[in-house]
Formats: sequence, C-alpha cells, structure tokens
Amino acid sequence: MPKTASTSLANTLTQAIGADKTVHLPDRHIDGLDTGIRRAHDQLRRFGVRLTHDVAGYSKRIVGRCDPTGDARFLHGHHPLWARIRTPRRRRHIIVFRDPIERFVSLYYYYLAKAERSTRPLGHEKRAIIELDPNDYVRWAIRNGLSRRLNSHCLYLSPMATFADAKDVLEKKLLFAATLQDLPDLTASLSDFLGIDVPPVQRLNVGTRKGARDPLESKVERVLREALEPDYRLYDYVRDNRARFLSTQV
Repeated sequence: MPKTASTSLANTLTQAIGADKTVHLPDRHIDGLDTGIRRAHDQLRRFGVRLTHDVAGYSKRIVGRCDPTGDARFLHGHHPLWARIRTPRRRRHIIVFRDPIERFVSLYYYYLAKAERSTRPLGHEKRAIIELDPNDYVRWAIRNGLSRRLNSHCLYLSPMATFADAKDVLEKKLLFAATLQDLPDLTASLSDFLGIDVPPVQRLNVGTRKGARDPLESKVERVLREALEPDYRLYDYVRDNRARFLSTQV
C-alpha cells in the first residue's frame, strides 16, 4: 500500500533475501486519490496502470517464458491482496498500516511533488484539481462520493472495502501485519520466520514536499476521519492486537 513504508520494507527484505530472488510486481494503485490528484498530474502513470491491470498478463508480455515469479522468494509492489498473481509457490502476505489521515496527507503531498516535476500539459479541470489545497481536496473528495475508495487499508485487503470483510481477510490470509510504529518488531518476526538476518528498515522514498505540520482544519479533519471510519477501525484493530499479528498467522 502506498505511503506505509512499503518501499523501505521491500528494500530491507531484498537485501536479506537477495535481489536475484526478488521480483517487483507492477504497481496497481487503487487509492481514492487515483480519482483526483493522481490522474490530474500523472497521465503517463495512468497509461502504465491500464497496462498492468492484470499482473500475470503483464509479466507474460514482458518476460515471456522466463517468468521470474516462478523462482522468486519475495514478491512486492503496490497492489491489492486480491490481485491475480500466478506463482507455483504458496504465497504468504505481509502488510503495514499507517494512521489513515497521516497516510492520506502524505500521499497527497507525494502526488503534488510529482505534479511539480511533470512537464506534460494539463487541461483546465485537471489543473484546478492540482491547485486545491488539502482542505479543499478533502471537501472535493467527499462531495464526489470517494469515501469508499479513500478507505485504502480496507480496499487493499478486500474489494468490498468494508471493515468486516477486511478483518476477515486479515485474520485468515496474512502472515504478518503491523503498524508503521512496529516496523522494528516486524523485522524481528521476519528474521525468526525466515531464519535469516533482516536488517533494520531505513526509510526510503520520503517526500520532499512538505506542508504544514497539521495541514487540515479541525472541521475538515473530523469530516475526513468520519469518511475513513472503516480504515480507522482496521488500523486500531491491528494496533490493539499487535502481539497476535506479529506472530505467525498462517
């Protein structure tokens, strides 16, 4: 899931397991921001997302008969748990959660930074979306009915994007789950499970475009928190049961 230290964790596990046994799957972003900020400034990325809708199909087109997923021990990428991935190995899943509003704001500024580096021309409507500040973007997203897709923690686990469905997947299909604050404990659990030394996670891909410390007005933050209620329920559930989800589940 984007902006949950997933790139940093993937880099750490790649070091531990070996680059020759690691495959980066095509990213499949399904975040609520996909319907606004991201599409507005990153049209080239949109084309890539259409190409990578079917992860298995993409792999076949790119690597042909030498599909590297067959020998890989570690697959990673920004894609939902329910995305189709063909591999002869039994898959065991790991996921990291972050405070939903913090993740929302971090992703917002990440996309804005990408927009500033973009050289592609933008239409009036797309330019208007990009120029929204965080508060206005939240109002725009809520007004346009994006609340369900903004619950990315739930949505990356289940296409239904409900707390109940996501919780069911979390309990039945995840090897480990942790919050951002528990990354040291997660790497320790992975070391024990894999029987190898997993080094500490070093933060990568940290955004350079930062807004105010608390960029959202209190009223807007309350509205966003209400919209993110399923994600907060799931985040709190993982945090409250950290010992359980940092031990082997499946």
